[in-house]
Amino acid sequence: MSTVLDSSTSSLSGSLQGGTALYIHGLGFDPTSGNNQIYVGEFPCNTSAKGVTIDTITCDTTIPTTTTIANLPVSVLVTGKLPYTCTGSACAFTYSSSSTPYLRRVYPRAAGTTDQIKFYGLHRIIDLGLDGRTVTDVRGLYIGNLMCSRFDIMEGPINANSYQFITCAIPPIQEGGLYNVTEWVTPGYADKSPRLLSANLATGTNAEFTVTPVVSSISSHLGGSAGQTITITGSGFSTDATRIEVSAANIPCTVTAASTSSVTCVVQPNPAGNTFGKLTSNTSGTQTDGFFAGSGLKYTRYNIT
Repeated sequence: MSTVLDSSTSSLSGSLQGGTALYIHGLGFDPTSGNNQIYVGEFPCNTSAKGVTIDTITCDTTIPTTTTIANLPVSVLVTGKLPYTCTGSACAFTYSSSSTPYLRRVYPRAAGTTDQIKFYGLHRIIDLGLDGRTVTDVRGLYIGNLMCSRFDIMEGPINANSYQFITCAIPPIQEGGLYNVTEWVTPGYADKSPRLLSANLATGTNAEFTVTPVVSSISSHLGGSAGQTITITGSGFSTDATRIEVSAANIPCTVTAASTSSVTCVVQPNPAGNTFGKLTSNTSGTQTDGFFAGSGLKYTRYNIT
């Protein structure tokens, strides 16, 4: 048994948070994943549909629920066959604090889609790869349920037991909102600092990271008081139109279509004389009090949120 694929010398220890991959070699396994049950001591080790062959089983440890966590035997139960428990040193697993990654911060605390962010902590690994395209010690950095991309990010080796950064890019399809983050590396899942949580006063909730929608363009910047259809392009939007609210100069804009990169909405008619939300005075430069100097026309400028 090992914790690194095709290695017989890897340390048989892993994270107290679970998620350590175990590679178990033997005979008589069932290629159908559900017909095999693996236990580390009394704690289940979860297999995947592609994690079993007739001579190898791959499973991920789960969080221990008792204080007995050292030198645990590994048991294999195959449907229709007698169970087998390995108690020798070659397959004695230990949950260890020294093998548990620790995530202390995510920088910045909020960012838009495709922006790069940094996971800062004790990662307990050394191999970050050259460009995110090769197999490394990083199994996944997650924002909510989506993996934060390591593709084309160039980083060299890091020190396993000192505080350092791992960089990733927020996926372009990530919906704007409040999320928790997860670090999953070869030793297992990272424990997290309570300081990762921050309060959101607007929603009354706590979250570890905020993905902010990004507006890159608007189809029209002018509209009459009777209303106007506009299309907003960008990222961090939702395919569920009911999850999106848009206003133009604080006037509701009814969403009619939505995707992760665009929103179409209809600005509702503006009551006569209503000027709330209008941008008025800007005395720096050539524009003052809503006029563009030399144009001979008066334009009304609005905030789009």
